[in-house]
Amino acid sequence: MAQSGPFASDQSPAARLTSIVSHLSSPRYKVVVCRNLGPDVMPLLESKHELELVVWPEDRACERKWLLENIPGATGVIVMLTDKVCPLRNDSSHMLDSVLRSDLELLNQAGPSLRVVSTMSVGYEHIDLKTVAKRGLKIGYTPDVLTDAVADLTVMLALMAGRNGGVGYSLVQSGGWPTFSWAPFGLCGPQLSTTALSPTRKVGFVGFGRIAQATLSRLVPFGITHCLYSSNPSSPQNLSRDAELQKKHNLKAVSKVDLEELARESDILIVLAPGGSGTYHVVNEDLLRKMKKSSILVNASRGTLVDSDALAKALREGWIWGAGLDVVEGEPNVPKGHPLVKEPKCVIVPHIASATLETRKQMATHAAQNLIVAILGASVHVVRRVASSTGLLLKTAGLKVTAIKIDPYMNIDAGTMRPTEHGEVYVLNDGGEVDLDLGNYERYLDVTLSRDNNITTGKIYRDVIEKERRGEYLGKTVQIVPHVTNAIQDWIDRVSKIPVDNSGEEPDLCIIELGGTVGDIESAPFIEAMRQFQFRVGHDNFALIHVSLVPDMHGEQKTKPTQTTVHALRGLGLLPDLIACRLLGPKPVEKTTKEKISMFCHVATEQVVGVHDVTSVYHVPLLLQSQGIVEYLRKRLSLPALKISEEMISKGSSLGIRWKSMTKGQERLFEQVKIVLVGKYTDLKDSYMSVIKALEHSAFRVRKELVIQWVESSDLESPTQVSDPAKYHDAWRSIVGAGGILVPGGFGQRGTEGMILAIKWAREQKIPFLGICLGFQLAVLEWARSVLGVHDATSAEFEPDATHHFIVFMPEISRTHMGGTMRLGLRPTVFQPCANIADPDTSPSESPSTPIANGTDEDHPPTNGIYPSTSTWSKVRKLYGNADKAWERHRHRYEVNPAEVTRLEASGLSFVGKDERGERMQILELRDHPFFVGLQPHPEFCSRPLNPSPPFLGFIAAACDPSVLEEQLEEQLTSFKPPHPEGVMISEEALRAQMRERPVSRGGTTARASPELH
Repeated sequence: MAQSGPFASDQSPAARLTSIVSHLSSPRYKVVVCRNLGPDVMPLLESKHELELVVWPEDRACERKWLLENIPGATGVIVMLTDKVCPLRNDSSHMLDSVLRSDLELLNQAGPSLRVVSTMSVGYEHIDLKTVAKRGLKIGYTPDVLTDAVADLTVMLALMAGRNGGVGYSLVQSGGWPTFSWAPFGLCGPQLSTTALSPTRKVGFVGFGRIAQATLSRLVPFGITHCLYSSNPSSPQNLSRDAELQKKHNLKAVSKVDLEELARESDILIVLAPGGSGTYHVVNEDLLRKMKKSSILVNASRGTLVDSDALAKALREGWIWGAGLDVVEGEPNVPKGHPLVKEPKCVIVPHIASATLETRKQMATHAAQNLIVAILGASVHVVRRVASSTGLLLKTAGLKVTAIKIDPYMNIDAGTMRPTEHGEVYVLNDGGEVDLDLGNYERYLDVTLSRDNNITTGKIYRDVIEKERRGEYLGKTVQIVPHVTNAIQDWIDRVSKIPVDNSGEEPDLCIIELGGTVGDIESAPFIEAMRQFQFRVGHDNFALIHVSLVPDMHGEQKTKPTQTTVHALRGLGLLPDLIACRLLGPKPVEKTTKEKISMFCHVATEQVVGVHDVTSVYHVPLLLQSQGIVEYLRKRLSLPALKISEEMISKGSSLGIRWKSMTKGQERLFEQVKIVLVGKYTDLKDSYMSVIKALEHSAFRVRKELVIQWVESSDLESPTQVSDPAKYHDAWRSIVGAGGILVPGGFGQRGTEGMILAIKWAREQKIPFLGICLGFQLAVLEWARSVLGVHDATSAEFEPDATHHFIVFMPEISRTHMGGTMRLGLRPTVFQPCANIADPDTSPSESPSTPIANGTDEDHPPTNGIYPSTSTWSKVRKLYGNADKAWERHRHRYEVNPAEVTRLEASGLSFVGKDERGERMQILELRDHPFFVGLQPHPEFCSRPLNPSPPFLGFIAAACDPSVLEEQLEEQLTSFKPPHPEGVMISEEALRAQMRERPVSRGGTTARASPELH
């Protein structure tokens, strides 16, 4: 990509930063893949042209002879079992001397080039880490996938065994998977359902590690009330962990007991302990006789913990109700002729690696990704990070900074682009629909940009053509040079002077990012404009940063690509002042590499900085700062000549301290918060860039590690249950185990029924929920269907001719033009003094039928159907500091049908936030729910790393624990500060006048959905 930067010549000394990036050819690395990972995963590897793949051609485990022949010279290898390549520890029952010698033979055959072994493994316990470390090997493994997979299989076995078998050994033979769902709809046997006569249900675990705890979390929704476990007798009970699990799952007890008590008390006994001589046949005939006749046993362990002969006898003679076995080849020992195979009360399924296609895909994907990252490094938007990080550093020096992003495509803006093609469409205060990079600049620099801060070829050409039509070129022939290049320079000169923060003053510095590739035809006019611009503003006001890839080949950092691109750049008339070397991997740029680039690229060594992989993108500014980039720019741009006030210096210093504190805190996060994002565009995570960042910012505040589980909404729908049961099962497994459920924005009908099912689960199961835009509208539809009983309630976007439209087309929106015609930009939301809510003991028909006016007296005593002031109970209002109004950015064509609002509110759905006229519903909230909030606007667009979005903060806090939410509510009441400049937080009428919109007039209600965004 290419970048550039400026300021105006008639301006007081100000700086211009230009960054130009090139995509370069890379070295080739040999990778041996010991099993074809399938059509869904192999493209991940094949798309990396740096990798030279050697793949075992057959659909079975590869032969050792083949591996020995092909591993020499390999940089990486993907294997199904760690003992194919990595030496095993010489202890326990894990290894034999011959295996160790064989593994060392493989490593010796591979030679010193081997850097990474990516494997389907739960952990490192059985690997000889000393030998691995001595050889400098990286080990990639997939603990989360396998942990979740085994936990899911264990629950499935428990449910099937609770139905007394019926699936049988055919699963082992076919390697298939049952074509039914396990959650949230059924398969509950008598062992899982509490009744008046049996008010308790106890699950027992032999072994209580992370897989057992994951299994517990999946069993709780089915009615489990107690958890018992037996583990190593020499290990004391972890009381704090058990208390936390008890509280988290609302259990009556989590207790460590001996094996005999475990057998007597458990309704479901699950064996998950590791194998070995110390646990051989720990579940034997004596223990089975002590179990309840109504109980079931699930053996999902590795090793011979369960005596298979004794288990067959227990089932045959009725000692227990049923059993489920996870069969690994040889573990447990259940050959085809064993009595258990034909036992009708026993469910046998193959080990998870061969049972679930979706899980195999996940494990293979993780293995491929682990190898790619280890060899090529993590994917990073380099230019964006370097530019925004540089701006942040200069802001910590007390400077006022703005930013401009140039996209060479012909579109006027990003508004009509598919999210799955170009990523998220970012919305600005003035309604501009722009490239997602503008969001990165707003977040890092804490500024408010406008649509003019995003330049496209379409905008420039439209500007030039309109001038030509008006005769402003006085009859001259209009050409790329000088007319288009001058238009680019004029645009930059004008926009760089616009205030972007609360100071209301002209920025000191403008960072310009030019997208594309040096040499592209579409980028050429912009590069030429930058060449001219450096003379227009003067040498002291223009600096150029060139970002270039420095590949690492077998430990040697190569500089030829950088030399080549700098030569090309100089041929275009631009000389870089700084060269930022992007290194794929954790190894920093070497001194010799800097010296070589300095020699051949006509720069001093201090002008060469390295950007290697770091644990978080928020560390990049500190990485650049440590290499003296601020000091160099101070000299290069004569920044000391600028008169910076003491107030700005103090603010900059405070920003730097808080940023360092935030990044240091990230390194010390040990507790996780798991969020399930149910979306329509999950194939490209950049489609939800701002949502991800808002979740990250909130997780920073509550000091938790964020874990996002992605669920494609259509996978939750019943057609997927038939077409792809494994995918359906995996999707619902994520929903059932969610700490919080988020449904973001989107367009079109596809996947919306799945989103509604997820919303219903969150509402009924009291799972923290946040709905954004479409998620807000679908929460209304779910309520209308489930609570009001209007089963065909829908949106005019989905079914224009339907009878019951609870979501309608906004009357002022264009029905013929898509680009820039939605309700866009910053709008106020007025928190309602009171809310029309039905009394729990009053039917909807008896509830108030007249909406509460915005001016209702808060001191009036509450009556039936009216809650007290939202300032006393509304969590979302408290998150906004209990303010009367909140300002957020909108992007939508549809709204809640005003004709249905009274009925919705009377039934218990509280619209706590509306527009200034009280006509448009903008925030909903349920009072009797831990956190159930929907917003028509997009609060993610206004989130900042040091000032997280209030709704996202509340959502993340609620997903952690109610006490964390209460703590954040108290803090927000005193510390919340809107991220917008005070001058833009004005009435909607004033905003409408600024953006030259038509006033709202109620009219028709239906229109087709926007086809380009489905």
